[in-house]
Amino acid sequence: MRAIEHRGAARWALEFDFDWSLIDQVKALSGVRWSQSKKVWHIPRTESARAAFVKKFPDALFPEGEINKRRTGLSSEENSDKTAIHSTATTVEGGSSSEVAISREAVTIRLRAGKLLVALPYRVAEVTFLKTLAGAFWHSQECCWVLRANQSNLEALRERYARPEPVVYEEMIQLLQSEADYRQSKQVYIQDYAADDEFLKVVFPFQTETIRLVKSISRRRYAKGERCWLIPNEGACLEQLVLGFEQLGYTVIQAGKQLRPQEQQLNPGQRQRHLLKKEQGPMADLLQRYTDQLIGMRYSWSTVKTYTSFFKRFVEAIGIVVLPHLDRSAVQDYCNEMAKQSIALSTLNQHINAIKFYYEKVERRPRMVLNVERPRKEQRLPVVLSQGEVRGLFAQLKNRKHQLMLYLAYSAGLRLSEVCHLQLKDIDTQREMIHIRNSKNNKDRMVPLSRSIAVLLGKYVEEYQIGHWLFEGQWKGEPYSGSSLSAVFRRARSAAGIRKSATFHSLRHSYATHLLEAGTDLRLIQELLGHSDIKTTLRYTHVSQRMLRRVESPLDRLLGEKFDKKG
Repeated sequence: MRAIEHRGAARWALEFDFDWSLIDQVKALSGVRWSQSKKVWHIPRTESARAAFVKKFPDALFPEGEINKRRTGLSSEENSDKTAIHSTATTVEGGSSSEVAISREAVTIRLRAGKLLVALPYRVAEVTFLKTLAGAFWHSQECCWVLRANQSNLEALRERYARPEPVVYEEMIQLLQSEADYRQSKQVYIQDYAADDEFLKVVFPFQTETIRLVKSISRRRYAKGERCWLIPNEGACLEQLVLGFEQLGYTVIQAGKQLRPQEQQLNPGQRQRHLLKKEQGPMADLLQRYTDQLIGMRYSWSTVKTYTSFFKRFVEAIGIVVLPHLDRSAVQDYCNEMAKQSIALSTLNQHINAIKFYYEKVERRPRMVLNVERPRKEQRLPVVLSQGEVRGLFAQLKNRKHQLMLYLAYSAGLRLSEVCHLQLKDIDTQREMIHIRNSKNNKDRMVPLSRSIAVLLGKYVEEYQIGHWLFEGQWKGEPYSGSSLSAVFRRARSAAGIRKSATFHSLRHSYATHLLEAGTDLRLIQELLGHSDIKTTLRYTHVSQRMLRRVESPLDRLLGEKFDKKG
């Protein structure tokens, strides 16, 4: 409660947290009014009105004596400690002799949203004292002083006003310790906002840099009722938030899962800064040059990340100082040690490529200087599903989007990333063609569109809202996640009872093999798959059922003659 003047009449302003049940009770009071200018409910400043209010709300606090009308500091919430406290009549140090000390029951100290809120009657000496505390300022809307929530401020308030009571004080200390632990944990939580599904709630430690980051999000707003920040439930806004917090060293968690920036939405410079953000000193300079060369030569981003990781591992093992003076034998010894760790042959080859790239492309040394011996190549055959297994796999798909994605992969021999990054404009239903853009090795190609796919695609477009991507992911404006699509395939494979170690890429292998078995020319299959070398396509001849069936086993001939004679 606080005394106000409204249109020349003396009134009591009723201050409380927004609550519909409280508002309904307040409206039932006699003489109650709402002030649009002051944004408060108020009642007549009469003894009868006061008595009626106290009868309905016995815990309400009224100021004692006449209070300065402009700068009152009474609580905007009911006091957490309802115990009666005896007032003192001593003079406050530092104040004028005419100023009587504030009674302890008139002082309210609360901990809210990481701040200490102090409400008390206006005295010059108290204002002077409060201004000496950390982060102190007067909040005109809350009509109280706001201080930084720390133990030093809390101890100073307790020493001066003997408030809060011991039990409340211990609770506040525990809350402050929890807040300190939370700030050190550097975790941000993204939650659904029940009142409006177009927004997401962001729970994060209130720091200068974190608040500045959230305020940089377009159309963000602060929900006073829940005392939290809200951002639009859009992929671009969430992506900006995740990237910004990660650059500040925070972990962003949504539904128990850590969110990471979607790198395909960043330009090469942003990706590079994100990749090297934890590097310092000479290592940062070295990797900056290394990644500059990779990006300048237009290597794919997956290659940039892989080469940088393997090269950094090499530098940490050898040392930056001796790096320019290494010869072939030292590099060969390092590769031999890596081979002893039983890593895959393809991984070992990538280690060698990453090291050779530094010396041959960054340092411009002759290629023959690092003629490192490579491991013998593996000759593994692709995993191919039979047509019956493919039919059983598709039978497990109930979701139309998942059906269409796997159908496209098998019907046109598409890679995982090619399916995820398809756009509606890439599908030419008139010519029955699919335009694959910027695929592996930055190649474009055209592949035929299955007529069955064209029918299913029409139903899919009617059912889903198509944006930039044909298959949108969890966040608006983002392509479907490759890991999520792989999980869809694994679940369907398991449900179909397929025991082969097939992956999503096996659909592409199956497409090529089934075309070959149907009599399609090998050169045409090479063009459809986008292979640069015919040798890559020739491996499907080793798993083609049509070609292998031409070979008759000598055992069949031998046993066949034996059975013929007996028969």
